[in-house]
Amino acid sequence: MHDNETIVRAKMRDFSLSMGDEIELFLVEKRDGKVSGVGQPIVISPLARGSQVPVMTHLDKHSGQMLIDDLWQCGLRPSEGTGSAGAFAALQSHLTDFRKIVFKQLKIE
Repeated sequence: MHDNETIVRAKMRDFSLSMGDEIELFLVEKRDGKVSGVGQPIVISPLARGSQVPVMTHLDKHSGQMLIDDLWQCGLRPSEGTGSAGAFAALQSHLTDFRKIVFKQLKIE
């Protein structure tokens, strides 16, 4: 653990309270191992044309990993074509191509 960290956690919203599938996000700031603050609902502010979007918060890799793990538990997965699922799909496509080449060379139907 770190002396100071921002933690974002996610969980599925209680289905009886929501109209559909929603994920709740919680933000906790810890200093010296103790909770020093919690996130409040986000307020969307106007942005002047050409302005840079400010950073809302920072996460260290540990906190980011916890968030990803929580989102996985909520049922979210990487979009098709990314991550290991995408690599596996590409591998399957290559194997199909190689089979066609081998079968053609060996004159197998």
